[in-house]
Amino acid sequence: MEKIEINGKKYSKRTIEILSGVKNFHDIDNNLQLLAEVIDHPYDFPFLLEDIYDMDFDEDLRLALVRIQIDSRLHIRDDLEGEQLRLYVSETIEKMLFGELLTEGNGTGKEDNDEKDEKKKKDKKGSKSSSKSKSTGKGKGKGKSKGKGRGRGRPKKSDTGNGQV
Repeated sequence: MEKIEINGKKYSKRTIEILSGVKNFHDIDNNLQLLAEVIDHPYDFPFLLEDIYDMDFDEDLRLALVRIQIDSRLHIRDDLEGEQLRLYVSETIEKMLFGELLTEGNGTGKEDNDEKDEKKKKDKKGSKSSSKSKSTGKGKGKGKSKGKGRGRGRPKKSDTGNGQV
């Protein structure tokens, strides 16, 4: 794998080309360098989470993440574990910054996504101080039993009326 040195750090040439969208790039901004670092070294992702969450993002950044996802899916047979890690990291970052994956096709048009992105940016700026305790609220109530540890609807002895289970 060919490496490129930028600002004293080494990155995969393939990752930089895919993120930038061009084969012969001249300069790469700090956001793409951070993404390249976490994509090339996915086990560093937990330590770079705050830096990624705080970075400025736009549609170009989202398209860079989608390019990584597409490339990883195309090359998944070449290196299953490595490409799965790249895919996981890029999808997780996209969901974290944009709220959903562009490639999931939820039926919204580009205009709707632009409005959501603007709202997300505003929400993010207003809640940076409380970002560590942020909850998505997804999946509330799913898979939880309603009784006290009874689960799966198994009745108590007293529920049957005759003392049998």
